[in-house]
Amino acid sequence: MSKKGEESPEIIIEEQEGRYSTNCMVNFTPTEFIFDFGTLQPGIQELNLKAKIRYHTRIRTSPQHAKMIFQVLNNQITQYEKNIGEINLPSQPSKKPPAVA
Repeated sequence: MSKKGEESPEIIIEEQEGRYSTNCMVNFTPTEFIFDFGTLQPGIQELNLKAKIRYHTRIRTSPQHAKMIFQVLNNQITQYEKNIGEINLPSQPSKKPPAVA
């Protein structure tokens, strides 16, 4: 939504490769927020291989934009739960990543 007298920017959505993420690590400095997205690569217990998180995408943004992203995401989650149902979270995070048998 633009203010009176301001033009709205043209929005162009190019076809992009989608990346699936099961993990997001967030860090910050005084001038930016850093989001690292990745996926859990399960370990194989029988081979004594530990699970790994492979981070594939880093997004750096200003604190102001990070707060706007939070507000948009919060709104979308509220709409999702209103239309589809409550999103249930596990009561406690797992202590160890699951191993693949």
